[in-house]
Amino acid sequence: MLLNIRDIVTGWFAVLFVAVLIIPFAFWGVNYYFDQGGVQNVARVNDKPISAAEFQRAYQDYRRQLQNTLGEQMDTLNNEFLRRETLNRLIENEVLLQMARGSGLRISDEDVIEDISKLEPFQSDNGQFDQGRYQMALQRAGMTSSNFEQQMRTEMLLRQLQDTVSQSAFVTDADVTRLAQIEGQKRDIVYAMIKSQPIYDSIEVSEADINSYYESNIDDYRAQAKVKIDYLDLTIDSLTDEVSVTEEDLRAYYENNKSAYSVDETRKVTQMYIKLDEDAEQTRVDQARETMEFIREKLDEGMTMDEISTQYQSELGPDFEQISLGHTPRGVMAPELDEVVFAMEEDETSDIIHSRVGMHIVRLDGVNHAGTPSFDSVREDVEEDYRRYQAEQLFFEYADRLATLSYENPHTLEIAADELGMEIQTSDWFTEGSGVGIAAEPKVAMTSFSDEILREELNSEPIELGDSRLVVLRKADYQPSQPLPLEQVREEIIDDIKYERARKQAAEQGQSILQALRDGKSREALAAEYGIEWQQAEGVTRDDPNVNRSVLRTAFGIAAPGEASERYKGNGLGSGDYIIVGVSDMETPAADSITAERKQELRQQLMQAAARSSWQNLIEDARARAEVSINQQNLGT
Repeated sequence: MLLNIRDIVTGWFAVLFVAVLIIPFAFWGVNYYFDQGGVQNVARVNDKPISAAEFQRAYQDYRRQLQNTLGEQMDTLNNEFLRRETLNRLIENEVLLQMARGSGLRISDEDVIEDISKLEPFQSDNGQFDQGRYQMALQRAGMTSSNFEQQMRTEMLLRQLQDTVSQSAFVTDADVTRLAQIEGQKRDIVYAMIKSQPIYDSIEVSEADINSYYESNIDDYRAQAKVKIDYLDLTIDSLTDEVSVTEEDLRAYYENNKSAYSVDETRKVTQMYIKLDEDAEQTRVDQARETMEFIREKLDEGMTMDEISTQYQSELGPDFEQISLGHTPRGVMAPELDEVVFAMEEDETSDIIHSRVGMHIVRLDGVNHAGTPSFDSVREDVEEDYRRYQAEQLFFEYADRLATLSYENPHTLEIAADELGMEIQTSDWFTEGSGVGIAAEPKVAMTSFSDEILREELNSEPIELGDSRLVVLRKADYQPSQPLPLEQVREEIIDDIKYERARKQAAEQGQSILQALRDGKSREALAAEYGIEWQQAEGVTRDDPNVNRSVLRTAFGIAAPGEASERYKGNGLGSGDYIIVGVSDMETPAADSITAERKQELRQQLMQAAARSSWQNLIEDARARAEVSINQQNLGT
């Protein structure tokens, strides 16, 4: 091993840190809770097999990553797509690894050690690499240091290959100039829109139309699949009652953690205050001091702060405030105030204090002295803290046993529930993305509709919900997607029919207008004939805020007009409307008008695009030349 480490750190957070850290390495496999075992392979790349266990781990990791990234949009991706994408990624990574090694690229032990030492989850509070934290975190995640170091080496090797390819990309000055001229181009345009709403309102839909459309598009009118799940819910809070408590234990815990129950000295203050910025002009500072001196005089005459604030409100100005602070420890107030307040006697009033936030006069209204309360006075808090502490230790033990029992008995939760003294709970019915309670958790919803749960009818892997909650799921009941009755979707069907017909008729009108324009008919005549209104805009850019984005996209997709002529193009919109756009003239900036700064920005953009393109081309070429075989029956699809 590169790093020989002793374990000195415990804690659930260490596990979470490693779980987050190893996401980039997901496709080389991490033996988290389970090891599928066996030698079944899903694919082979040249002479290197990809195991079914490796594929399943990568698949689950990929699902988790997408869920974290996409949230509710994850619902639009089906399992078949995710499995196919997972396998493609595994194959591509293996192809690239073989290419990197074949090209003579190597990562030294020293480089691996250096990269690991820079990873924040393995550093102590002072920013130095903590070997004990590293080793314990890996142990908690079920990994060895040699395994993790090999994953790091693999990641670094691929990064080195990508850097090599990226550095070979180049961009010419002509490319930069051409892009700058395209971006800076301006056009004179004319456009009109054919609205679909009037057409929509005029359309009548017959009963035969409704029946025919329903039969032809029945898959568009289906109830979502829904599921009920049984689950075991392990939380630290649920284990507090499992902790046995004796008076001796509580007193020992109190003595070992006495500082946690100590209280700092606090002081209760009322202050007369004028706000000042740190960089306030001297004139403003002098005015504030003059006001505070007036207040000090009135206090010396025997007036109270409340009386001064009320009687002289207008004289004190808009920036004056009288503020009462509750019992406050050191470090909360401005340093200049802290120094004075914690040196005062109770009921004493200070002189004028100039702090970085303003001018003050303060009165000390009360003092709570520092100290440690007796065990008896905080016994309830001690017991609560003790139970929580012990429950945290139990949680790791229970989590490990729950993972083992639910995996070794994949077709039931009862054995794990009986051995751990847990209750099997059942959710209400829910669809993807619409659950409540436990089903509102994105990870739970995603897993509940996985093949593992629905088709294979297995227990799920343990799902972490925060750092103090773990759940295991299995299917309780399932209702597949099925067509909705016609009467239930009648209005929706009518709307869909009218929308489609309105969009089609708007497009037909637009195309007729386009053809008439190309045949030489005037815009004025067409406006009268079709009831449309032409609008003009001169010198528009690609991101002109005063012109509809769809109009701009269409306008800048038209070829440059010839001499004394206009070019037209039409485009249908998602709303059902149809736009017709014409370009009469365009202006391209001269090459020498482009600033050096802008050229540098565009060069960087083109370099990044070229590097991405080169990398993608390399992947596709390497994949094409590799001998890849796929064992479909082991994919679980």
